[in-house]
Amino acid sequence: MVAAKVALTERADPTELMPIFLKYASTEKNGEFFMSPNDFITPYLNISGESRPNPTTVELLSGVVGQTKDGRNFVPALTMLSLIT
Repeated sequence: MVAAKVALTERADPTELMPIFLKYASTEKNGEFFMSPNDFITPYLNISGESRPNPTTVELLSGVVGQTKDGRNFVPALTMLSLIT
């Protein structure tokens, strides 16, 4: 039996990821940027189609990673970036 080679991924540099996060973050408070649930679910995860996603679906999906549950402060930038890298 031949063992397959597995490519290991490296953690992305947060300074390279920040511009990507800021592209989607629509909320700023006290100089800190956040993604709303809709910012994260719809364009960031590239959910598309003829109509916008069902609001209940967006709420459920965003609840998986949302920390504050207030609909405004979704996930601070570097925390969110560390989840996807």
